[in-house]
Amino acid sequence: MSRGREHPSKTIAFLSRFSKKEKKGKSPQLKEVSTKRAGCLVYGGLFLFVFIGIFGCLRAMGLSAQVATLKDKVAIMDKTVKQVTSTTSSLDISKVQYYMSNFIYAYINYDQETADDRQETLDGYYAFDNGADLEALRNTRILKTQRVVSIEQKGNYQLALVKIGYEEAGISYVMTLAVPFTLSKGKLSIVSPPYSLADNTYQGKGDALEQVNSNDVILLPSDDISSIKNFLSVFFDKYASSDETDLKLLMKEPVLMGGSYQVDIIDVNSAVFYQGKDNQKVVQVPVTFTDTNTQDKHTENFTLYLIKTDKGWYVERLENIFKNDKEEK
Repeated sequence: MSRGREHPSKTIAFLSRFSKKEKKGKSPQLKEVSTKRAGCLVYGGLFLFVFIGIFGCLRAMGLSAQVATLKDKVAIMDKTVKQVTSTTSSLDISKVQYYMSNFIYAYINYDQETADDRQETLDGYYAFDNGADLEALRNTRILKTQRVVSIEQKGNYQLALVKIGYEEAGISYVMTLAVPFTLSKGKLSIVSPPYSLADNTYQGKGDALEQVNSNDVILLPSDDISSIKNFLSVFFDKYASSDETDLKLLMKEPVLMGGSYQVDIIDVNSAVFYQGKDNQKVVQVPVTFTDTNTQDKHTENFTLYLIKTDKGWYVERLENIFKNDKEEK
């Protein structure tokens, strides 16, 4: 009996070794951050925000200064443009010419009997005191011609240069009179006594348009030169008579000489016949024409650019000068 009772208890003990046991997990642990590291993070963040703020302020100040400078430049430019525009628009050339015409008439014409009236008239033009010591005229002076040559800006005033022809004591004179004046509110006023200037013809000395040197070009064969000479005789005859209908058959863009002319001499002896670009043939030749109305003669220089067609020579381009294509490069 005792063995039968012990058997079930042993069985239960044996099976209990295979029963599921719950594992006890470890309780979570909090990671601790040191006080020193936390302080670094806080101060680092604050420094970053302060740096960004300072950079933003400096950037804004820089942009503000640039905008202010730009505004000043625009204002100065606008003021300059307005001043130039105002001066240009207010300086009416026709008004100045009319004013100067009346002034010169009063200034140049002189007669002892009307001297007082003349001085009173000039007083109306002058912004300064027109004393008697400014002039000492003795002879009658008569204006013959006048022309405003130029108007120049001279600082705070303008200067009109007037070419004048007059007669005094039976002798003719020509002079250039400089007249300083100002323009204010549409009114002109002479601000300093007029003075004489040496006549400036604006003549200079430039390089002449010379005929090409035959040593610098490739000359045409004798056969081409011979046929071109025959063509020149026909062409310039039509050119001198301004026969547009016939010229259209001889040249690309007809050029009419105008007037009544005839060919006197085609100087083929001094002409240069040479090879041009793109298979063009070029001839430079002086031609003398006679005016059939007056019989006067004059010489013109020509450069003809020719091409060969089935019907003969044809002027592709005409220049009324000796044209040197190499010098233009």
